[in-house]
Amino acid sequence: MRKPVELIANQDAAVTAVWPTDRQAALFFWLFLIGHCLAWIVVPSLTQPNGTLDAIEMIYWGHEWELGYYKHPPLPAWLAESASWLGGNTVWPTFVLAQISTAACFWAVFMIGRDIGGNRFALLAVLLLESCYYYNFTTTEFNNNVTSRGFCAAAVALVYFAMTRERLHYWALSGVAIGCGMLSKYDTALFAIIMLAFSIVHPRGREAWKTAGPFVLLATSGLCFAPHLYWLVQNDFPTIDYLLRRSDDGETTLISHVLEPLEFLLSQIWAIAPLLILSIPVTGLWWKKRTNLSEKASFQRDFVLWFGLGPVLLVMAVTMLTGGDVRSMWGAKIWTFTGLALLSSVQIQGSLVEFQKVCRRCVLAGGIAIIALLGRNLVVPHFRDHGSRVHFPGKALATVARDAYEAEVGEAPKVIGGPWWDAANVAVLGDQRATVFANLDPSISPWASDQFLKENGGVIVWQPKLIRGSYAAEVRERFPKAIFIDPVELDWETPAKLEPILFQIAIVKPEPASQKVVKVSDASGGGNVVVR
Repeated sequence: MRKPVELIANQDAAVTAVWPTDRQAALFFWLFLIGHCLAWIVVPSLTQPNGTLDAIEMIYWGHEWELGYYKHPPLPAWLAESASWLGGNTVWPTFVLAQISTAACFWAVFMIGRDIGGNRFALLAVLLLESCYYYNFTTTEFNNNVTSRGFCAAAVALVYFAMTRERLHYWALSGVAIGCGMLSKYDTALFAIIMLAFSIVHPRGREAWKTAGPFVLLATSGLCFAPHLYWLVQNDFPTIDYLLRRSDDGETTLISHVLEPLEFLLSQIWAIAPLLILSIPVTGLWWKKRTNLSEKASFQRDFVLWFGLGPVLLVMAVTMLTGGDVRSMWGAKIWTFTGLALLSSVQIQGSLVEFQKVCRRCVLAGGIAIIALLGRNLVVPHFRDHGSRVHFPGKALATVARDAYEAEVGEAPKVIGGPWWDAANVAVLGDQRATVFANLDPSISPWASDQFLKENGGVIVWQPKLIRGSYAAEVRERFPKAIFIDPVELDWETPAKLEPILFQIAIVKPEPASQKVVKVSDASGGGNVVVR
C-alpha cells in the first residue's frame, strides 16, 4: 500500500511544478509557524490595551511562587510571572507564551505526520489544525488549558519517537512533558491514561514494557509532579475541591449522564467542523478506510487514531459515568491529533490542485480568525454599552491607586486588596509587583490576611456598581483606620463612547506590629530585648 502522500506525487508534471517539493513543504511549515506566531503575538499586543482575564490571574498568582493555587497547579503562573517580569511588568509576553505552546502542537503534528507520509502530508495535517478555533482565536488567552495542551502534544510526539526510534532519552523527555502538563492542568491525565492503555492493548506498546523506557517515563513525570503533590497533601487538596465544585451544576439526575456528554460533544462541533469541512476535497464526503497496510503503517495509523479520538471518547465516557458538567473550553486540547488521524486513516483522494486549495483555505481560515479578533477588539465596543476585559483601564487604575497611596504614605503599596480582577490589575500593571489579597479572602489568597494588609499597608479597590450590598461598610469594619478617597471615574481603553467605570479606593496605612518582649541573655548575663 502506498503512503497517502504518494497519491499526491503521481500527478502530471505541470501541476507538480506549482506544488512545493517535499523539501519546500518543510520550509513552508516553518514559515507558516513563524507567521502564525507573529500574527497572534503582534495583533493582540497592538489591539488589546489590557490583559486578558486568565493572563492577569496567572501573573498575580505567579507573584507568590507557590507550589499550587486554589484553582490550578502552578506552572502557568510561574511562566506568566517570569515572562511579565522580563517584559517590564507588562502583559504582552503572555501572548508569546501562548504561541510557544500552540507552536508545540503544530510541531508535534508535523513531526509525526512527516514520518507517516512525508512533509507535504504533514503540512496538510498542520494547516487543517490551523482552521480549528482552539488553535487560533482562543490562543490570545494564556491559561492552564493553553499551557497543558502544548506539553500534551509534545509528550505524544516524544512517545511516538520513543516507540519508533527506540531511544531512552525520548521516554525521559516525554515523562518531563507529562509532568509539566500535570503541573499545568490535571486533565493532562487524559493523555497519560491513553498512553498507558495503548501500551497495554497494542502489541507494539506491550513490546515497550520489555525495555526501561516506560519506567523512565513514569519516574521523570513523577519527579516533576512530586512537589505539587506534596503541596496538595499539605493543603487538603484545594484544587480537587475547586474542580468538583466547578463541575457540579446542581443535582445530578439519571438523564444528566446522557445529556451532559451530548451537550459537551455539541459544544465541540463548532470547533472541529472547519477542519472536517475543509478536508472534504482530499478525504471525500464519504470516507474510505485505508486497507492492506504494512506493519509500520498500521502502527502509525493506530497510534494517531488513539490520540486523535481517544481524548474526546475518554471525556465522553467520564462525563457519562459521573453526569458532571464539562465546560466547553475543557475540550481545548483534545483535538490536536484529530486531523492527522483522519488523513492517516482514510484514502486520500483528489489531485494536487485540490490539495493546494485545501491548504490555501486553511490559511484563509486562520486569516479570518485574525480579522475576527480585530473586529472584537476594535469594532464590537462601539455596539455595546461596556468594553471587554481587554479594554479595562488597568494601567490607569494602577497609577491612580499608587499615587493615592504614595500621597498618604510616601511609598508604593505592598498589598492590593479587593475583588480579584480590580486588585490584580493594580498589582500586575503597577510599577511595584505588589501582593494581591484577592476578594479579601485568605482561602484563595493564603499568602495574605487582614493582619498582613494592616502591617504592610496597601490599597483596596473595587467597582461599587458590581457589588451587591455595601462593600465600603465591610472594608470599614475590617479595616477601621482605612482612608477613603473620593470615587474615581476612568474611561475604557477604547475610542468607543462608553460610560466610564466608577472605582472606590481605600488606603490602609501600615501599622507597626505589636511589640513582644523576650528575655535574652547578653554578654553580661541579663537584659531584656524588645522585638517588634
